[in-house]
Amino acid sequence: MVEYDSDEITIQVRFLAIGQIKNKMKLTDLVKDGNMVEFSHYRAEHFYYHIQFEGVTYEFSIPLEEVGSGTINRSDRAMAGYMRWIRKALESETLIKI
Repeated sequence: MVEYDSDEITIQVRFLAIGQIKNKMKLTDLVKDGNMVEFSHYRAEHFYYHIQFEGVTYEFSIPLEEVGSGTINRSDRAMAGYMRWIRKALESETLIKI
């Protein structure tokens, strides 16, 4: 008989779920077909945006220092200039499911 700590099982299940989400999403899928990003809020020198993928909302951030004197729109096509930050969020695993 094998004994498991309930906290250990919960952690393993969470990592499995995160891995499934990560493996399922691709940058091209997130930005195709005119998919839109929507501005959510500003906090601690970051602009936060939401993007929909298969009916689920995800959040990513854009550092103020990277925007410089550029324009931040309330909503825009994901492919129109947000691919850079969506890619960074995917690679750093900071694309957060809301």
